[in-house]
Amino acid sequence: MSTRCPFHVLLVALVVVAIGTQAGLAQPALSGAVLLGQVHLQARTSYGGVLVAVGGQSITTNADGSFVLLDAPTGNLVVRASAPGFLSAEGMLDVAASQTSTLAAITLPGGDINGDGVIQLLDLVALGVAFGQCPPQDAILDLNADGCLNIFDLVILGGNYGRSGPLPWGPGSAPTPTIIPTVAPSDTPTTTSTLVANEVLCTRVIDGDTIELVTGHHVRLIGIDTPELRTAECYAVEATLKTTELVLGKMVRLEKDISETDLYGRLLRYVYVGETFVNAELVGQGYAQVHTYTPDVRYADEFLRLQQEARDANRGLWSACLDETPTVTETPIHTPALTETPTVTATLSVTPFDTATPTPTFTPVQGQCSCSGNLYNCGDFATHAQAQACYDHCMMERGFDVHNLDADDDGQACELLP
Repeated sequence: MSTRCPFHVLLVALVVVAIGTQAGLAQPALSGAVLLGQVHLQARTSYGGVLVAVGGQSITTNADGSFVLLDAPTGNLVVRASAPGFLSAEGMLDVAASQTSTLAAITLPGGDINGDGVIQLLDLVALGVAFGQCPPQDAILDLNADGCLNIFDLVILGGNYGRSGPLPWGPGSAPTPTIIPTVAPSDTPTTTSTLVANEVLCTRVIDGDTIELVTGHHVRLIGIDTPELRTAECYAVEATLKTTELVLGKMVRLEKDISETDLYGRLLRYVYVGETFVNAELVGQGYAQVHTYTPDVRYADEFLRLQQEARDANRGLWSACLDETPTVTETPIHTPALTETPTVTATLSVTPFDTATPTPTFTPVQGQCSCSGNLYNCGDFATHAQAQACYDHCMMERGFDVHNLDADDDGQACELLP
């Protein structure tokens, strides 16, 4: 059975369309204005879902933090970016018809749990009450979105404690995406430029001497060592907070020495933010000690000078960790010589946050290792079996990976060794 539209209904519809067209109501006028920008969330690697409000319209960001609002309202407008658990950003922008307006890229600081615009005691208490939940009952508390309420969330909140919003936001240049070329196995060996752009956003601080970039690469700061956060060494939280203050949510500049990566695949780099040399700043302010591995020794002398100044002035861990006996050892650094005769440079290595006195490097003849402090790294072992024996021995004696030989926490020490 066919269904026919009654003639009088069709006639009325045609009349309405005709009247609307003559009155200029057929289609709303389009402004032609385009508004674009990029919003990041501190310590996260995905920035989707940030609400950007412009005049009476709104849009949410993509996973990379970008947004494009077509036919945006025009005039001198209030623009605002907000996300639960983060301070907001707000400002004024003059949007003209048929033109593209760009907002400056901005990073929203984490820690405003209750959304009152101030990161303060109430936020800290809320996180503290739920601390340890995995997964968290309230996802807003999980500032870095790693699925657990842990020390990293506390570090983020603590680093922003006392800050208030909204942050100022206004026009800027168009965001430039970071591009990582795909390198086939047959291509030229990987260089710094093919791994990661020379200046890139830091999205996470893992601990005082290791950071993560927006590209997903982990960067180990060359020539320094901060107290271990996961084993709760003295001054570990303070060092992590300082690194957070220096680099998190900021564009960092990377400088390579000789080595590209370490045994765990982390980029080995000197890190700068603006004019601040982050590696040197951490040593000079007493948040890190000198820890040099050949052949990456470009700034070893400078780091040693800064370390001595920090010790003399009792800065940072040099005063806070006095209960844990400082030990001083001289570690030979073998630098490649230009002649046939190798050169050896003596370098100071100080361990203020371990109670141990130095012990000889583990050898097969010795057959055992000391577990009294963080004394070894994978370079001190000839084989995986030796490293595993030391790891197992110390796990039995101390209950944790005192030498940090198991980087990925799978129970296997120095897996890249033969």
